[in-house]
Order: sequence, then structure tokens, then C-alpha cells
Amino acid sequence: MGSKVYPGSNAGMGRDFTIFAKVSGVVQFEDRGAKKVVNILPQ
Repeated sequence: MGSKVYPGSNAGMGRDFTIFAKVSGVVQFEDRGAKKVVNILPQ
């Protein structure tokens, strides 16, 4: 259990480890060391 991908800016994580956008925009994936992070770039 857990997540391989973590929320970054303008993203959140639900109790079931679902990543969701807090604002509408474009999804950007990023590597921060050993973690993969999802950012949402506002439009």
C-alpha cells in the first residue's frame, strides 16, 4: 500500500492515494531525487 507518485504544487492526495488537481491546468511530472511528483500548471 502507498504511492509511487506524490502530489506537488496544486495537486492533492485522497485517502485511497488518488492524486487529484486542485486547479484546472496542465499536468507536469517531475523527478525529485527518488520521488516522482505530479504538479499542475494553472492555465
